[in-house]
Amino acid sequence: MLRIRKIRTTPYHPQSYGLVEQTNRTVMTILLAFIERHQSDRWDEILPQCLFAYRAAVHSSIWYTSSLLTLGHELRLPIEVLTPLAPTECIGLPHYIKELGERLSHV
Repeated sequence: MLRIRKIRTTPYHPQSYGLVEQTNRTVMTILLAFIERHQSDRWDEILPQCLFAYRAAVHSSIWYTSSLLTLGHELRLPIEVLTPLAPTECIGLPHYIKELGERLSHV
C-alpha cells in the first residue's frame, strides 16, 4: 500500500541522498530562526520545537503536513490542547487504512 523503497547510500558520502539533505537544510533554517528569535545558544533545547513546527507545517510541494502523511492525522497545536476536542466518530481500522491509502495516492 505505501510502496516504500529503501534507498541505500554510502556512509562516507551522505550528500548523495538529496532528499534528506534538503530536509536537514530546512530544519537548520528553522532552528537558526528560533535561536535568533529567542536569543539562545541552547539549540538542543529548541530543536524539539523546531521539529514540531516542521511536522505541523503544510509543505508546498505536497500540500499536506508531514504528520498527516506519516501518522494519518494532524498534530494538535499547544493552543488546541486547551480546548476540548469535538466529538468524532470512531472509524474502524479497515476504513482508516482505506482513507489513508486514498490520501497517499492523491499525493
